[in-house]
Amino acid sequence: MLFVMVGEEVQEMQLAGWIGGTTTGHWPGWLGQWFSLSANVQTVAAQAGAVATALGSYLLAQYLRVWRPRRRGLRAATVALTPPVPN
Repeated sequence: MLFVMVGEEVQEMQLAGWIGGTTTGHWPGWLGQWFSLSANVQTVAAQAGAVATALGSYLLAQYLRVWRPRRRGLRAATVALTPPVPN
């Protein structure tokens, strides 16, 4: 959903004249219909950046919560079964 939303926003900004558009050729129409993927550099770059940010944040969280503790010989973080007891 983030991929589509970013593509739509870039297209809206291009229509408003806030950012330019550098054409990359002709792409099938269904890419624009399903994924809001336009045949220009700005849309592709913005959508790739959004996917990289989302995937990178997931991998960073996995590293900090699971992979790094296991490498250090500790237990990985788990979901609490009961709420914490106030002091």
